[in-house]
Amino acid sequence: MKFYIASKLENHAQVKRLASLLKQFGWTHTYDWTAHGSVKETDRETLKAVGQQEYDGVKAADIVIVLTPQGRGTHVELGMAIALNKLVCICHKDETYFQCDDNTSAFYWLPNVRHFAGNMEALAEQLRSTQLPSGHEIAESIGISSAEIPDKIEYALLESTKEDGCTRQRIQYDSFGDKVSAYLLIPDVVGSSPAILINHQHNSEWHLGKSEVCGLAGNPLQAFEFALAQKGIVVLAPDSICFEDRRKNGQGITPLPGDADFMQHFNALCYSIVQGDNLMQTVLRDAMNGISLLASLPYVDSKKIGTMGHSYGGNTVLFLAAADERIAFGCASGSACTYANRMENNVGIEMASVIPGFHQKFDMDDLLRCIAPRPMLVVSAQEDKYSKDAPYTVEKARPAYAQYGAESQLYHKRYPGGHGLTEERFADIVAWLEKQAKICNAAKPERK
Repeated sequence: MKFYIASKLENHAQVKRLASLLKQFGWTHTYDWTAHGSVKETDRETLKAVGQQEYDGVKAADIVIVLTPQGRGTHVELGMAIALNKLVCICHKDETYFQCDDNTSAFYWLPNVRHFAGNMEALAEQLRSTQLPSGHEIAESIGISSAEIPDKIEYALLESTKEDGCTRQRIQYDSFGDKVSAYLLIPDVVGSSPAILINHQHNSEWHLGKSEVCGLAGNPLQAFEFALAQKGIVVLAPDSICFEDRRKNGQGITPLPGDADFMQHFNALCYSIVQGDNLMQTVLRDAMNGISLLASLPYVDSKKIGTMGHSYGGNTVLFLAAADERIAFGCASGSACTYANRMENNVGIEMASVIPGFHQKFDMDDLLRCIAPRPMLVVSAQEDKYSKDAPYTVEKARPAYAQYGAESQLYHKRYPGGHGLTEERFADIVAWLEKQAKICNAAKPERK
């Protein structure tokens, strides 16, 4: 993160202190004007050179910090930063500059200007919060490198069935040595079509994966694949690791006896961790390969690929969209509950989300921040423990969208009721995804 600090000359000691704290985070100071002090009484060439260096420092910065008390030059630098669409943070010892009175300025209230108050240490931590984690960092923390994901995936066609308005194909493709079973639904009319990867739910029903999403078994309110295909969207619904056809010693939609379904999933978690891996690594690699498969189809526009899921599938959406920038839009339902909230309220953590060390650096709001400015719909419910603090998660991520001027692209719909989907939620999700599929080829906004 590159920063520039604008302030009054007499404030040089505080500027040096704040710069030192920020450098401890690995940030880079684009220009340190405290090194030369005042140049007002030198000569024109020196003034011109310093002015150019300070302008270049503002221009090169990701974030421009206005540290009070400020002087005349400070407001010039503030104006330059605003004109250059920089993220501007005004830092004061208390809230007095951020009231609607004579102490403030109308320019302090522009969308790309943020307000921070406190001592130097507190200000440094608040400023640190503006740094957006990258998808690369998220993927790396899970053990995934984007370089290992192939651009194209070929698949074997196992079965083809004509449905109303589309064709359902049962396919199989390779993913890092494992065979992934999936349903691919192709609308009757295609051509530069949008596509969506659907991640199925968990619900402790390991015998149901792609078949439930396709409406062939299980809860009809999970049958998003057919509903979206009828809207002209190409849809891929794969089995996640340890579900349906990817169970150890089990295939199809018949449960294994006793606790065999649970144990094959639990063992997969244990085996991955003792080898220094994690299940999310497998889940995301498989999902990324699914995106590559969709992007390989000649009738799909690779810039119009989204993803959606409910519950376990919703968590997968958040991790996937954060780590894979090919995702143009997404919907995460019945998820977005932070690790912190789960641990505080004794709420279970799904096996794929057990990622050693992940919560030391990140939480669910960081995933949403990574997704900015791409359109994302978060669906939650008031009595759903798995999306209990979704409003908090969304609000924590909203400033990241604001940095792109894309606040309207982060959607949150909160409903009464519990974890299970309702007809209303199902219809709203389908309508939102259909809308995004039609407009997702719009140009990506630049970060402010």
